[in-house]
Amino acid sequence: MSLPPIHRQVVVPAPPETAFRLFADHLDGPVLMSQPPQPVLVRRPDASTATISFAPVGDSAALVTVSQSRTDSWRPLGAFAAAVAGPFTGDDAVVIVLRHSAAPGVGDPFQHPLFGAHAGFLAGLRERGILVGAGPFAGTGDGMAIVRVAGPAAAAEVVRAAHADDQSVTGGLLEVQARSWVVMMHGSSLA
Repeated sequence: MSLPPIHRQVVVPAPPETAFRLFADHLDGPVLMSQPPQPVLVRRPDASTATISFAPVGDSAALVTVSQSRTDSWRPLGAFAAAVAGPFTGDDAVVIVLRHSAAPGVGDPFQHPLFGAHAGFLAGLRERGILVGAGPFAGTGDGMAIVRVAGPAAAAEVVRAAHADDQSVTGGLLEVQARSWVVMMHGSSLA
């Protein structure tokens, strides 16, 4: 049985081009394909592969996403994030979209006991005043939350929290993908 890929994300205080160069220093396998801004494909020592993408978050940060084909211990994001650590610059608002989907093998996530933890995580975002809207896509086990924060540092914290603090994600009920969203046009409030 083939396991689905595992996705991990981090926001770092460097534009995507710089983040790519710095990330390359932390790889433990050869780069098979690299044409930034397209995702980078890396062969790992155990012969599996990882895909790494770099998306802008404002003008001074990047959302780095690693999708690895196995669930073993290769975890380059921690070392990479520590190496790039530094102050975020810029204070323009950043909009992050959190896309949640049921983890493989999970039936209806809305009926699972851990789903209450997800609702609690979203309520915490609302209480902080950063949740724009959240809810499921009709007829699926997938959902989306839109978060608006004051800048890249706050965006980094939201991405970290979505992966580490939402017990429905850490407990294996839901998987989360974060995306930076460049809002080009807006209308009335969702409320």
